[in-house]
Amino acid sequence: MLERKGDVRAASAAYGEILRDFPEDSMARERLAALYQQSGQVDDAWRLAREALLRDPRSVGAYKTMIRVAMHRKDHDVAKLIALRAQKLDERDPDLAFLLGEVLDRQGDEPSAAVQWAKTLELSPGHLPARYALLGQAVRKEAWPRVAEQAASILAEEPKNANAFYWQAYALG
Repeated sequence: MLERKGDVRAASAAYGEILRDFPEDSMARERLAALYQQSGQVDDAWRLAREALLRDPRSVGAYKTMIRVAMHRKDHDVAKLIALRAQKLDERDPDLAFLLGEVLDRQGDEPSAAVQWAKTLELSPGHLPARYALLGQAVRKEAWPRVAEQAASILAEEPKNANAFYWQAYALG
């Protein structure tokens, strides 16, 4: 609850207490790793995610944190390997498809990235980061019908999004 309310410091303290009381708990390590990663403490995030995986090898959240840390470190090959491994555990997780798309895009494999982002939207139609990624890719390629389509989808979720409105208007001429 503390994490959802945005009180990261209190959530971190609560997870720390759980780890002291239950040293084998993988979920608290997974969540604490994610909080560390979000705050830029990538070395601690990596360590805690690995510890979570030692306790629960099916911890998809720990894999997500490790993917993000590897991307932060610009180790895209490692991030890709982790993402592919995690997708074997949960092929229906839209965040894993999105993260793999991000990795592939950073590696310069735009077609494969677009496939992963489209998969993300199949799994979760309202996944705005995937829409933004596809919009950015369409703008770079000057694929105006796709720009208009993605901008319209974003506007359906965020009607006051000025950026999406601009690109939709630009694409439609």
